[in-house]
Amino acid sequence: MELLGTLPAWLSHLIIGLYLLALMVFASLTSIRMGRTPLWVLGLLVPVLQVGIIWYLAFSRWPRIDGEDAS
Repeated sequence: MELLGTLPAWLSHLIIGLYLLALMVFASLTSIRMGRTPLWVLGLLVPVLQVGIIWYLAFSRWPRIDGEDAS
């Protein structure tokens, strides 16, 4: 975080915004691959929900990979 403290405020906000955008895009692609709605990524913006959502994604069935129904 020391590096972001030495940058201008607009540049550090831009870097953080690009990081959040990349996080949401990759999580959306993963949700689509699972056969779920990409709206799950909105929960990644809430810090406490992040852990639960990542846990859910890690241990749920992936229909396109497992070849089973999503239910």
